[in-house]
Amino acid sequence: MSIVLDSRTQRFSHVGGFTLVELLVVIGIISLLISILMPALGRARAAAQRVQCMSNLRQIQMASIMYCQENKGWIIPSLQPAPSAGGMMGFISEAATTNRWGLNGQGYLTRSNTPQVAMCPSNPLVGLWNTPTNYAGNYYTMPNIASPPAKYVNMNQIKESHATVIQFSDGELVPWTLDYPPAAVYMIGAYASSVGYWHGKANPTGEGGDGADGNISCMDGHVEAVRLKDASGPFVQTFDRGNRTIWRPRGL
Repeated sequence: MSIVLDSRTQRFSHVGGFTLVELLVVIGIISLLISILMPALGRARAAAQRVQCMSNLRQIQMASIMYCQENKGWIIPSLQPAPSAGGMMGFISEAATTNRWGLNGQGYLTRSNTPQVAMCPSNPLVGLWNTPTNYAGNYYTMPNIASPPAKYVNMNQIKESHATVIQFSDGELVPWTLDYPPAAVYMIGAYASSVGYWHGKANPTGEGGDGADGNISCMDGHVEAVRLKDASGPFVQTFDRGNRTIWRPRGL
C-alpha cells in the first residue's frame, strides 16, 4: 500500500488498494463459501427433481384412472403393436399428434406438456434415447399385448386393495429390453416389475446406490417413494412396510 503527501493539508493520506495477501484472503473466503453452498444447492436441486417426479407420476396415474372409468374398467396396456411392422407403442405415445394411441394421444394427458410430464428429471436417460417416457407401467396390470398370449386387464380382476398395487414407477434400464428390434428399442423402461432408483444417494453408475429410492404410483391414485433397501425379490420386487406394496396381484 503506497503513501502520498497531500500538499493542501500537509498530512499523509493512503491511496486505496489491496495487497496480495488481502486479495488471497478474499479469494480463500469466497472458495470456502462456495464449498459450503454447493452441496446444499445440489441437495435442493435433487429435492426439487424428486417432487417434480412425484407430480409427473400423479398426473399419469390420474390420466390412467380416467381412461379406466371411460373404458368400462379396462386398463391401458404398457405396449401395443405399432402401425408399422416390427414396432410397438407405449402407454404414452411418441406420435400423439398423428395417432390416437396412448394417454396423451387420446387426450387424457395434455399433448403440449406431455414431454415434461412423461420424463423423470433425475433419470439419466433423459435426452439419451428416442423415448416418449422413462416411466414404467406395471407389467402384470398393464401387459404388453404386442406379445401374445398377453391380454387386456380389467380393474375388476384385481382383488387386492388398489392402494397396494403399483401401476407406474420410475423406469429401470433393464438389459433384456435390448432384445427388441431396433425399431422398438426406444421402448426401454416402458414396462417393468421393479423400480428404477434415481433419487437419493446413487452409485457411480447412477442408479441403485446405498440409500437410493424411487417413486411409485398405486392404482388408487396416491404416489409415494420406496427405498431400494426395503425391496424384496430379485426382479418382481415387493415392499413390506406394514402395508405390503406389490407389483403382481393375485390371479394375474
